[in-house]
Amino acid sequence: MQDPQTIHNVHATDGKLSGQSSTLGHSLHGLLQPASAARWRYQRRLCQSLALIASGVSIFYALCLWLLFDSYDGALFDFTFAGIHMLAFVLIQFRAYVYATYWTLLVTAIQITGGAVLFVGPETGFQYYLLCLPAVIYLLLREEPRHRKVLLMVLGTGMLFACEFLLIKTFRIAFTPLEEGLMYFSNLTLVLLLNYLAIKFFADEALEAYSEQKQLVLQDSLTQLANRRYVSLYGERLLALCRRYKHPLCVVLLDLDHFKLVNDRFGHAAGDAVLRHVAACLQEHVREPDIAARYGGEEFLILLPETSLLSAEDIAERIRARLESQPCMFENRAIPVQASFGICCSEQEQNADLDALLQHTDAALYRAKHAGRNCIVTHRAPVDA
Repeated sequence: MQDPQTIHNVHATDGKLSGQSSTLGHSLHGLLQPASAARWRYQRRLCQSLALIASGVSIFYALCLWLLFDSYDGALFDFTFAGIHMLAFVLIQFRAYVYATYWTLLVTAIQITGGAVLFVGPETGFQYYLLCLPAVIYLLLREEPRHRKVLLMVLGTGMLFACEFLLIKTFRIAFTPLEEGLMYFSNLTLVLLLNYLAIKFFADEALEAYSEQKQLVLQDSLTQLANRRYVSLYGERLLALCRRYKHPLCVVLLDLDHFKLVNDRFGHAAGDAVLRHVAACLQEHVREPDIAARYGGEEFLILLPETSLLSAEDIAERIRARLESQPCMFENRAIPVQASFGICCSEQEQNADLDALLQHTDAALYRAKHAGRNCIVTHRAPVDA
């Protein structure tokens, strides 16, 4: 089951599709991971990555200061902070992810400030990495109290001003103007790139969250099929696309027979199991571009694009026979399942909209109920005299 988008270059024969058409969006199959577990894994990976990068960068700069600029104090400074960053992994092992994040951010900010004030000066642009702090705070500490996040950003702003205006020349490294210019340009470029990646990550994450929420709104939570809202949103569009490319759209409506007796005799948990059993049967018998939905309590609907009326009747009969022959197993008890079917095809009602097709399908289903149930009735338009 997918969102209706385009139906190009297709040829339907007896309900089978060919070509590269019938692109109907993203599938609603699959369950989301528990939010809490996914959140902890997500934060752990980000915190570990940040601590590892900070430690690696510290070692790299320590070696540069030692081997290229003969600054043993600067090398010792960065080597020390490389070890301090690794302490975040100890906190992570105890699932103290929030504390590890605070630790990593504060240690990194102190290292940048200390390095700029004591060794390299503001001319090299290292202090601009503090401008990444707001994005990182939002990324890693979004669920923390607002006052703590504001306090961290205020602290980072204060450290940025300290880098710009606090001058201690005791350990200052003498760089040539060319070296200062190269470091300044490189650091500023990296800061802009990091902030761009953070913004892109936020945008992608927001889009993914919106898609997940949209799935939940359009998906029946019990059966994992589409729901009535999904049919209302996309059914009319699917009908318009089928008519545009001169393909039929068949509507199949099925209602479980004597479902109330299942709930009364076996309990509502058994009734839910029966509904899931029917949903699984529908998913086995429909194709990818078809839409299978739980339309009401025990009522299910199937939209079959590019499917002839004869093929729709064949699909309905296979589903009916499957339900009749394979009862639902619940707590080692076999619960018989039967359903009545109504079918309508857009070829029979050339000018009808989706609501009209659904009304004709519902009327056919009503006739199937009165014909003895567990049968299929097809709506056929009256022939003009």
